[in-house]
Amino acid sequence: MPHFSESIDIERPPEDVWAAIGTPERWFEGYLETRSRSADYPGPDTRDDHLYRTRVQEEVGAHVTRSEAPSVLEEDQEGKTFSRHVRYSLTPSPTGPRCGWRTTSGSRGSASWPRRSPPATSRSAGRPRSRS
Repeated sequence: MPHFSESIDIERPPEDVWAAIGTPERWFEGYLETRSRSADYPGPDTRDDHLYRTRVQEEVGAHVTRSEAPSVLEEDQEGKTFSRHVRYSLTPSPTGPRCGWRTTSGSRGSASWPRRSPPATSRSAGRPRSRS
């Protein structure tokens, strides 16, 4: 299965970065609107169902499969044209937490992965480090 990964150093406390990850409509390119979100998202076994732009606007169901605040968030995302597993991880670095994410696409194609980094307070909170 194809996968994408990237990491970025963010000069904010891990708790701030975790809070930003929990509001993808603020930073995730292609995220158009929230349809339904669990009150304690991104907690364990919660959902964030939303409208996402691929070639068309499609409804996407996102189910949190692992949540260990403020260090690891994993969720399965499924739309009509794609399915993927996304893993966000926060690890210490000299300038603040390093936020890394990895997207593994399922058998029904590959929607774009996060093109913007999860910011703590602004869209320019850090610089991408690697992509493979």
